[in-house]
Amino acid sequence: MAYVDLNPIHAGIAETPEDSDYTSIRERLADAKSAPAPGSSPAEAEPATALMPFDATSRAPWAIPFDFADYVELVECTGRAQHPTKKGRIDGRQPQILVRLGLNAEAFMAYSSRFLKAFGSAVGVPAQLVALCDRRQTKYLRGMQAARQVFGGEGVRRAG
Repeated sequence: MAYVDLNPIHAGIAETPEDSDYTSIRERLADAKSAPAPGSSPAEAEPATALMPFDATSRAPWAIPFDFADYVELVECTGRAQHPTKKGRIDGRQPQILVRLGLNAEAFMAYSSRFLKAFGSAVGVPAQLVALCDRRQTKYLRGMQAARQVFGGEGVRRAG
């Protein structure tokens, strides 16, 4: 994943991950930059993109088993390394990524964990969450409101 996120930099098309068109890291960082302050309601805190979430606990089998902040650091450090066969890299004189984005560490950490908190135990379009309720034989599944905001559509049941 980091390899793909760094392709525009290594090809000399972009200078930083947040400037790399058509990459998931650019989308995630744009979401982080526009995220509301910690303590906002989950409805206001949903990311605009429907990318697979990170889960540092590795408890959610449908999530990337890695901490988002660690992934950003991995991309940043790897992007600064010069490979002999690649044209570009992140300039060593560039400030660290959170400084470039104007984010403080606390706000960034709140962003990176809110996605899983809003959804609970499952992420998907509302119809998939309704089907999961049926399979679990339950009337309630936390995350329906988040699913409607992120993926659009209506679910049959009112939940979350």
